[in-house]
Amino acid sequence: MHKYLRAIGFSNIKTTDQLFNMEREVIRDCDRRDYASKSLQISTVQIEKDYGDEIGLSVVGETRADNRFVPEHLFPFIRPGSYIKSEPVRVIPHNDKEAYSGLIEDINMTTIFYVQNISEYVRLSYNNKDMPINAVCFSGLSLQGSILIPLQKTEEELIDEKNSLRETNNLLRKARNGDEEAVNQLIIKDIDIKNDIMKRVQNEDILSIVDSSLIPYGVDCENYEILGNIIDVKTVINSDTKEEIYVLDVIANGYIIRIAINKKDLIGVPSIGRRFKGSIWLQGYLLL
Repeated sequence: MHKYLRAIGFSNIKTTDQLFNMEREVIRDCDRRDYASKSLQISTVQIEKDYGDEIGLSVVGETRADNRFVPEHLFPFIRPGSYIKSEPVRVIPHNDKEAYSGLIEDINMTTIFYVQNISEYVRLSYNNKDMPINAVCFSGLSLQGSILIPLQKTEEELIDEKNSLRETNNLLRKARNGDEEAVNQLIIKDIDIKNDIMKRVQNEDILSIVDSSLIPYGVDCENYEILGNIIDVKTVINSDTKEEIYVLDVIANGYIIRIAINKKDLIGVPSIGRRFKGSIWLQGYLLL
């Protein structure tokens, strides 16, 4: 996760000593500190420092009985926007550190993301292991991306697209409730879409056919290739390094994700209506 420091403007961090000094700075000059009891003697602590509007660093660790703080790991973040994904979320702990992944399970794909608000989750789940979580806001950090022109669609095509999305969401709701007919319809619909793409790709460029996508890639299950429409753009300056960061709100496959990418790593000029294509480390803020 340290390689994603670049996405929020820390492209100069190369060594372990630099990481250690950065961790000490976050702990010393933090903007937020949150405690969550795990037992009578141990608490999870999450310490955050902002380095610009919505971007920052988080250090997670433990305090012991002697009140000594032991840092465990550091990760960069960008806060999500106000766009809420209302779906049941399952949370899975990491084996090597106090960190968690969230899972949203659909018929077609399981979406996995890194949980940002670790201490809040630990505190609220300590006495309620089966606490239901039904909403999340998404963000992502990107190390490479490019800007594409939008697809030109007629008004009729846009209406058909909205109706198809509404029908798909309705089928998904029924399928989650155990409706086998809805599951079969979703499978048939997915096969029809794939067959249509395979036919068209013989004569057309794939980027002129596929409007948006969110596809897992690599060995890290929280990493995705994303193609989506930009619905908001702004520039943020890292207060420490003065590097410029693009913050893009991108809609892809029904998800609205706030993405941070270093200006040096983006090919093209982003604007509302254009498309973003790149890779992201997907993060999520659980609404508890």
